[in-house]
Amino acid sequence: MSIRRTLACSFGWRSNSIRQFSGSDRSGSGHPKARCALSWYPCWRSSGSDGPRPTRASLPRRSRNGIGREVAFLFRDRELSDAIGFTYARNEPHAAVDDFIARLAAIAERSPEARPLVPVILDGENPWEHYPDGGEGFLRALYTTLIADKPGQVRFHSVTPQHELAEHPPRTRLDGIHTGSWINADLRIWIGHPEDNDAWERLERTRGFLQREQQ
Repeated sequence: MSIRRTLACSFGWRSNSIRQFSGSDRSGSGHPKARCALSWYPCWRSSGSDGPRPTRASLPRRSRNGIGREVAFLFRDRELSDAIGFTYARNEPHAAVDDFIARLAAIAERSPEARPLVPVILDGENPWEHYPDGGEGFLRALYTTLIADKPGQVRFHSVTPQHELAEHPPRTRLDGIHTGSWINADLRIWIGHPEDNDAWERLERTRGFLQREQQ
């Protein structure tokens, strides 16, 4: 129900995706997201805990959710995403952009794909408060550089996942998703300490008691 409420929030259109905290996810046809008609998910790793990790510029994968709908999975580029989230705030904006573009160009040169897709996925609360100007200088320089068309250089296009996947649907099938997040590859940070869990359980019981008394 909370996912449905989130999707109903007004951004001018209905979202086709939702990102869990720190990219956390799990396999399973009973996952509540399967019932919400989402068309793509961001994630950080496929397969089992000892299975292969996605490579740089990993291709989007496709799978079927719990109601038989075809969905796409995009794999977060950890190096670029973490550079924005945890490193570039300490750098001069243009130097940070030069580093970002150099990394992107290296990915393009190594990729066998003519049009590699590199998902940069951030923890929204992490980066911008640490930038001296809230990230404005870095973002302006980054997008100015991305749209510049210089002869002899790799051309980049900033795209939304929805439009990119509509024009270039994934061809590779995904067999499974590793349960975890991009924090320590597990869900422990979200489980809580015993005292936290006990407090939430007591709060739930109190809330239930008050609701019954009001009926």
